[in-house]
Amino acid sequence: YYIFTKKMIASCEQNMDWKECVELCEAFIRLYDNSNADQIKQLMPAYQENARNETIFQSLIEKAAKHGSDYSAAQQIYRDFLTAYPDSPLKVKLQAEITRLDELTAIAAIDAKKAKMRNLIAGSGGRFSEQKDGVVVDSKTGLIWCLVDAMTGDPNTCINFETAKKYVDDLKTAGYTDWRLPTPV
Repeated sequence: YYIFTKKMIASCEQNMDWKECVELCEAFIRLYDNSNADQIKQLMPAYQENARNETIFQSLIEKAAKHGSDYSAAQQIYRDFLTAYPDSPLKVKLQAEITRLDELTAIAAIDAKKAKMRNLIAGSGGRFSEQKDGVVVDSKTGLIWCLVDAMTGDPNTCINFETAKKYVDDLKTAGYTDWRLPTPV
């Protein structure tokens, strides 16, 4: 039974199912009072701590999820926890959640820009039309434009020519790779 329990515990460890590890240990210890039980007792504190941390993490995830698409409010839950417990073993997981929410914020910002541009296109009297997702055609000049710029930084901040040129040279939108910066008329 000891060998079976050790194999089950190893499987739970691999799956990071800490509550099941604790339950297996407790069940074995209840049945046996020997050196094998003593070995399993030594594993218990780490499993209990991991189970506690997993419970805390799930609780934070649930609290953050209640904020829906208010990603900054959700991030604040994680930041507040990290401020209160800077050395928490959950630090890496919480920082990954903060990064994931940053990415969702960027996607939402791009989607909002696209919606705004699509409204403007709809009011252009047919001069502009969206050819493919992300590409607008000007029927008067024949030029093709990106619907939105994927650089989501502050729109009131300028970038230098070299950065803009590199960005446009690397741009791949709607299958096009020959984008260029506009030139003055």
